[in-house]
Amino acid sequence: MMILGVCPSANSAIWVLIDKGNNNVSEVGKIDYPATKDESQNLIDVLEYLKTFVVDKKVELVCVHKATGGLHGASGMRFKIEGVIQICCRIRGVGCSLVSVQIKKQHVKFEKENGNDISIVLGNGAVLSSQGKKDAALIAWLGA
Repeated sequence: MMILGVCPSANSAIWVLIDKGNNNVSEVGKIDYPATKDESQNLIDVLEYLKTFVVDKKVELVCVHKATGGLHGASGMRFKIEGVIQICCRIRGVGCSLVSVQIKKQHVKFEKENGNDISIVLGNGAVLSSQGKKDAALIAWLGA
């Protein structure tokens, strides 16, 4: 099962595609939507990119790290990107899961349960070299 984990921020989203059947990372990437560009065009660009990507890579489930509100919550753009991802999944008939977790706690829990860091468990430590990539992989793993 091909699962796409996505961790959006205010101006980019890191994604990791994992093959849950083989427990490995298939692909890693980043989508930028710079604040210097028209916001509506950014949203359209992300939608068009994902619509093609989920079909080309045969993605069965997209898991998104859910934004939180509150005083120091996520940016408005992050919430909009979540919506665009959900719309893309609906258009393409792909499952979508918003994963609401405290990511640092989940990394600790994952290590305790699996005996190692997610980058080691998925067998591609070098591919998941940044924390953002590890977070996206974990979101995909948790959402499945």
